[in-house]
Amino acid sequence: MSKRPQQIRSYRDFFVAVVFVLVVRPGVVEATPTRAFEAVAPALLSLRTHAPGNDKALSQGSAFLVDADGRAVTAFHVVKDTVEQPAERLLRYRTMDGEEGTASVLAVDLINDVAIIATDLKGRSHLRLPEGDVRLPRPGDTLYAFGDPLGLGMYMTAGSYGGPSAGSGRGRLRYGGALNPGMSGGPTVSADGALVGVNVSKVLFSEAIGFLSGIEGVNRIYREALAAPAGAGQTDLRAVVAHRVKDHLDAFSAQITPPWKPVQLGTYHFHVPSSDNWICSARAKDIKPDSRYDRRGIGCRFVAGIEELDGRALTRVGISATYLAAIRLHPMHLASIVRTEVREARGWYDTRKVVGQRCEDRTLKGAESAFPLRLIWCASPMRNTTDRYNFTITAVTQDDDDKALIVAFDVEGVSWQHGMTMTERLIKGMNKAETHAVARSH
Repeated sequence: MSKRPQQIRSYRDFFVAVVFVLVVRPGVVEATPTRAFEAVAPALLSLRTHAPGNDKALSQGSAFLVDADGRAVTAFHVVKDTVEQPAERLLRYRTMDGEEGTASVLAVDLINDVAIIATDLKGRSHLRLPEGDVRLPRPGDTLYAFGDPLGLGMYMTAGSYGGPSAGSGRGRLRYGGALNPGMSGGPTVSADGALVGVNVSKVLFSEAIGFLSGIEGVNRIYREALAAPAGAGQTDLRAVVAHRVKDHLDAFSAQITPPWKPVQLGTYHFHVPSSDNWICSARAKDIKPDSRYDRRGIGCRFVAGIEELDGRALTRVGISATYLAAIRLHPMHLASIVRTEVREARGWYDTRKVVGQRCEDRTLKGAESAFPLRLIWCASPMRNTTDRYNFTITAVTQDDDDKALIVAFDVEGVSWQHGMTMTERLIKGMNKAETHAVARSH
């Protein structure tokens, strides 16, 4: 008889403990991908831009609702064309359950690559923007990214949080998971469903190196949208974009104005910007015993202008250098190889973004450079801009029949002054390595 009350108390204590875990501390219940998808899906939107009177989508991205009044967050580059050409582009949304409608842009932040749009989706489920100090996940924590990749329908990818990207220059958060074109503007959440950031970019040709725009920037632009006066139009947004592009280009000047640092490649050296936002890596050389010539290279990129998901970047700069030296090769054969390398190094142009082109191909001598250089230089103004250009700059040494250094710059979205500054730095930075103590690339 005496043992029965004790047994009843044990059952009661067990029941109280279970209730405490499930009700008082729900966070300890393991979140699953299915629960994350079910929690986020009602707020997801697929965005498309159209020409008036044409149902064919010209571009496509994602968004997510953040309040009961129908406001949603997306990436700026998803709505960029709508802001720049309001009379020629319409923005339409589609929910996961098939509801469709038009949207308008309320506020933009092109530096953080986020925008706020207005829809007529009132009273629907939405994701909550965190208030106050934002608690970031711990590096290694599981994250889930959402979006409409390639217009195939809403999708979720799983990855890990990599922490803030120290070299991105724009407050990016690293996401170790797949981000595909069309997922731009979609949300990334933690395992418990808390909003972490907005999908904005990836490293081109990478498998799972993506970047998010953090919630702090989203909160700022959301408050700006709430405070915008009624009737603020697309013309005002174009002025905002122009002003912030200028701010970005002013900040970019700080990346290329200080002295550049020399890098040695073979018997030559050239210079690259010394800012931490530039990353250089050597291409491994593979010289076999029977090799006819030595070929090695190095590549640098401006990580604050990282490639966007849909092929757009505010500013993009890539530097590549190739050193060629004959081992058992006639100078005529080496010259042929150099010509092939130069053709491949002359850069790329997206014909949708450039209008017209000015090019020069000449040999520099004497006071213009340390030794004879062939300079191939092209510049094109970007479409729908008044002061931004694309440049390709290629310089080839011509002082030795048995050796050559080819240095090429691919530059997108900079001012004319920036392009000329980088051209001058490239020319004056190329010289023989024996006369300088520089860091070797191999």
